[in-house]
Amino acid sequence: MKALQSLRELLLNQDIHISLSQKIRIARELVKAVNYVHTFDFVHKNIRPESVLCFEDTSRSHAFLVGFDAFRAASSDTMMGGDMSWDRNVYRHPSSQGRDPTERYCMQHDIYSLGICLLEIGLWESFLEYTDDEEFTSPP
Repeated sequence: MKALQSLRELLLNQDIHISLSQKIRIARELVKAVNYVHTFDFVHKNIRPESVLCFEDTSRSHAFLVGFDAFRAASSDTMMGGDMSWDRNVYRHPSSQGRDPTERYCMQHDIYSLGICLLEIGLWESFLEYTDDEEFTSPP
């Protein structure tokens, strides 16, 4: 594993071998990071493999949650804005997808996003891949 990569890069790179122990550590670190955000009564609103940075030092794997551009206090008002971006909607709870989400974003929606990421880690397969135009497509 390179010094610092997004979880998406790791999932798409079939040339490197990630052991089951490393995958479990990445998953555990990601769950802890989301738990910390929720412990302090915030919602992240952007949990997906691009917002997870991974690296390995001599003794273990680490995963850090980044991409806090949309986070807010759980009790704060929200703009209820959405988009039709498939690469984002795949990680959003169904009531938060599309241009006009039907529900206010909450911690349970972060848990849904976390679950999708954990499923990708468990399968060790990305649900998205890059095209030459740097847009996302679903895997073949």
